[in-house]
Amino acid sequence: MSRKTVVVVAVLAAAVLLGGLLAVRALAFDERAAAPPTAVDTGDPSFFGVFEGRVPCAGCERVKVRLVLRQNPATSEPTTYVLEQINVGQGDERHTTSGRWTITRGTKADPRAAVYRLGARAPEGFRLYQVADDNILLFLDDGMRLKVGDAGHSYTLSRTS
Repeated sequence: MSRKTVVVVAVLAAAVLLGGLLAVRALAFDERAAAPPTAVDTGDPSFFGVFEGRVPCAGCERVKVRLVLRQNPATSEPTTYVLEQINVGQGDERHTTSGRWTITRGTKADPRAAVYRLGARAPEGFRLYQVADDNILLFLDDGMRLKVGDAGHSYTLSRTS
């Protein structure tokens, strides 16, 4: 192999390596930019929980969801929520809504199931959650049926705090 060929191969290899590193760094930056910023004081007596997940999106890669729930510390009754959504791959803008939430009973499949219901300001499709257990919430449609995800994402939120 000639010296000129070795130099060309070395330059091309360096360019490919640098391009790959830049792509990985850009991806990591995008994920950090889309990370929910809301600070939560888990020692606050009104704190109930933080639930997060990634759900399918028809017009984007996925929707990152973060739901912060608060309660009355004296009665443990639900009080307020903050819902954050990021449509990944569609501007990655954070959409935040807040309001009051309640606990009701009954779904199409289970009349005794606990349901967390966010107030009317919450976006359609993000208002109803069946409580699977203390750590898992399942999305419900307006007909009180479980929403079904796809191979990449489910309609599930997991407790993170």
